[in-house]
Amino acid sequence: MSNTPLSLLERIRADRDETAWREFDGIYRPMLRRYARACGAADGDIEDIVQGCMTAIHAHISGFEHDARIGRFRAWLRTMVRNRVLNQLARRGPVPADADQLAQTQQREILPEEEFERIWWAEHLRYYLGRIRGRVDARTFDAFTAHVIEQQSVKQVCAKYDLSPNTLYKIKWRGTEMRREQMRSLIDDEP
Repeated sequence: MSNTPLSLLERIRADRDETAWREFDGIYRPMLRRYARACGAADGDIEDIVQGCMTAIHAHISGFEHDARIGRFRAWLRTMVRNRVLNQLARRGPVPADADQLAQTQQREILPEEEFERIWWAEHLRYYLGRIRGRVDARTFDAFTAHVIEQQSVKQVCAKYDLSPNTLYKIKWRGTEMRREQMRSLIDDEP
């Protein structure tokens, strides 16, 4: 794995790196599914929308030039999936509103861009934690996720995993550094 932030994009642009495409798919397919659902796509349409996005990415990635002044890769993804959802909804025509779904939507009042950002980070974190899990023993990983992800107190985690606070702080620091290293190696536009 390369240490440069654009490494995954560069590897899939080469189109010969099947491993990179599997890695890309493992990160972005779940992300696109979640965002399509958040944009209002019907469950039966989500896989078609996501597959259309993945096909478009494959077709256009070789010409994609990362330029922060023009736009980021994630903005391109967000726009692509949102447009596909809107097109799918337009093809379906008007659908009677579900009162419960309408109430939930009104309560949330989250902009699509904000929802995409939330999903972007959650899916990257899920993927990277899976990669970290393979690099440390189960007890260390569980203590890290309990304290950092689930936000359990130092006292709770130390008691549960029979650790000293100093050991837990070291686990937290190492795990955070590993997560940061993993994320930096694959996210295209974050420091």
